[in-house]
Amino acid sequence: MTARGIDRSPRPRRIPLLLPAAMLVASLCGGGQATAGTGAGTGRDELSCRAGLAARGARTAALPAIADGDCGSALPLRLTGVRGVAIRRPATTTCAMADALDRWTLEVVVPEARRFLGAVPEAVLVGTSYQCRTRNRIAGAQLSEHAYANAVDVHGFVFAGRGEVAMKPHRRGSPEALFLAAVRRRACDYFTTVLGPGTDATHADHLHLDMRARSGGYRICQ
Repeated sequence: MTARGIDRSPRPRRIPLLLPAAMLVASLCGGGQATAGTGAGTGRDELSCRAGLAARGARTAALPAIADGDCGSALPLRLTGVRGVAIRRPATTTCAMADALDRWTLEVVVPEARRFLGAVPEAVLVGTSYQCRTRNRIAGAQLSEHAYANAVDVHGFVFAGRGEVAMKPHRRGSPEALFLAAVRRRACDYFTTVLGPGTDATHADHLHLDMRARSGGYRICQ
């Protein structure tokens, strides 16, 4: 397990932006800025992101802007599935986060499942996506990326005929262990933070994936 550079500088405070309906339409058509939360860019970027998801067969729905104190997301969406694989339960995320989860599932999870398990997953099991809370729910800590709809916790994968492969330690060298190790290792190519079993007690039963922006493009993969 490695850490690809850790930025310990203080996190700037982000204020969620609640866009009026007309501004939201303008932003999605390239005529405005969406600046609240990591992963939010220009309206043209957002339109391109959502078009890419649709082209790959992702199942999404636009959601109203979320503004809850310092938490929220200007342009969230609900991701209910990628091509042939359900997201269970549906995830509320930024488009950038949904895009990374979609590509990781199609380009890594599905082929690695075929390679090690001889099957394609029916569903990715998601615990928390958007949630207004601090990191690890510690009072006084910085807000989690979950608070910006910029993170997803993956608890495992469901396969027809073999049930769930949970994100937890499996017998060393078993197909399940090799599969989970492969998808976790390659998640670092899609997400800027990857934490899971062995990182600490709070991540013992799931894979935390987020898109936090850090100086120098640093990533944390543990």
